[in-house]
Amino acid sequence: MREDPEAELRRLQKRALRAQFATPFILVITLIVAGIVGFIAFLGYNATRNEYEARARPYAAIHSLEFTRASENTTYVLVRVTNLGDRPATNVGIENISLCALVPIQCTIVPLVAEKQQDTILYPGRLRTTRAEITEDDYQKILDTEVIEVALTYDYGNKLYQYTAWLRLQPDDTWDVEQEQEISVPIK
Repeated sequence: MREDPEAELRRLQKRALRAQFATPFILVITLIVAGIVGFIAFLGYNATRNEYEARARPYAAIHSLEFTRASENTTYVLVRVTNLGDRPATNVGIENISLCALVPIQCTIVPLVAEKQQDTILYPGRLRTTRAEITEDDYQKILDTEVIEVALTYDYGNKLYQYTAWLRLQPDDTWDVEQEQEISVPIK
């Protein structure tokens, strides 16, 4: 027996009404689930990227410091830098090297004019020497102290890092690292 047309129309209208309510509900649930999955994927990607950057980036450290007199008015500072990381780092830019002669009361900043070094490769365990020029007056300030603070700023992967070392004068007139600190969080 066939259903009368009005009953069939009411049944179809009920189904259409249920579909009108169910479709937005299913769509909202789908969007929420997609958002949660996307957020979890982003967290996983971010953690993986940070882990890779921590493994692959250079951990530049000052190995030693040496002063070489070029003339009566010019002295060069040879700053030997090494990579304490476990992988070679390419495209490292040595941005700035600052020197501070520590005396018991104060720090006398010695301005260094370092040779600009971009696209430097720092190999693990190998020394890379950066040369900077200082004036005779500044060199005399350094001779009056036994401890020097050296700050090294370098960029890698569009991030800026800073390393600071305190060096002590040795009997052979070289300066060796006594204490060091790195700001491992990128500066910029």
